[in-house]
Amino acid sequence: KDATVCAENLLASLRRPYQLENLVLCVTVSIGIAVYPTDGADGDTVLRHADIAMLNAKRRGGAQYQLFNPRMSERVAKQGTVEFLTG
Repeated sequence: KDATVCAENLLASLRRPYQLENLVLCVTVSIGIAVYPTDGADGDTVLRHADIAMLNAKRRGGAQYQLFNPRMSERVAKQGTVEFLTG
């Protein structure tokens, strides 16, 4: 729950446009969340699963967070990263 609250706060703060001299910058972020030990028994696995969740957030349009679900890992393994992102 703490990770989702943090992700929501980060997304909210980045939704505001930023002024940089004569430029107005709009920033988006896609966040993947995986939790130890539920989503992996070691750091490498948790990071890989968070990355897969982030790819899923991007696939759904970006500017959001996604919690890892084991089905995501199966889908990426079957399709490969590029196909997963493009649908």
